[in-house]
Amino acid sequence: MVNPAALQSFSDSAMKFLLALLLAVASVNLAHAQGKTIVLPPNLPKPVQEAIDKNNKECTEGKPAFRQGFLTTRDINGDGKPDYVLNYEHYRCGEIETLFCGTGGCQTEVFASDGDGGYVHAWDKLAQRIQFRTVNKRPAMVIDLHGSICGRNNSERCAMTLYWNGSEFHPAN
Repeated sequence: MVNPAALQSFSDSAMKFLLALLLAVASVNLAHAQGKTIVLPPNLPKPVQEAIDKNNKECTEGKPAFRQGFLTTRDINGDGKPDYVLNYEHYRCGEIETLFCGTGGCQTEVFASDGDGGYVHAWDKLAQRIQFRTVNKRPAMVIDLHGSICGRNNSERCAMTLYWNGSEFHPAN
């Protein structure tokens, strides 16, 4: 237990230093936790596994590693079946952390169930962030993109909302 009287004898600069040190240690621990590699399930749908295999062939400088957040499974099109999102922000090729990332974000692939037991490759582009929502009672994908896509400055994000039309995510008309 810390003695309050002992804390009073610390100068403000010493307290700021200790706080900065604690924050640095917490950041390292968080980065380490986020960097934990995972094992992908062996029974992924064929199109999802093929996409991973194709991109793994690009990893020629080391062994591919997948971190927490690379593979997300959830219902994104409202049909009650699992869909798959591959986020290459959480992909590592040997020592290379950004093989599939750039100023426009990271490669993100979205596979939506098609109702016939298969999957549609619904998105395969760079994105800074993707969120799935229901907008106007329709499944939607909200994508943060590089500003240049929307005619803005490169450092400005722009958002695009695509709606599920039963077979693909498409801009609203």
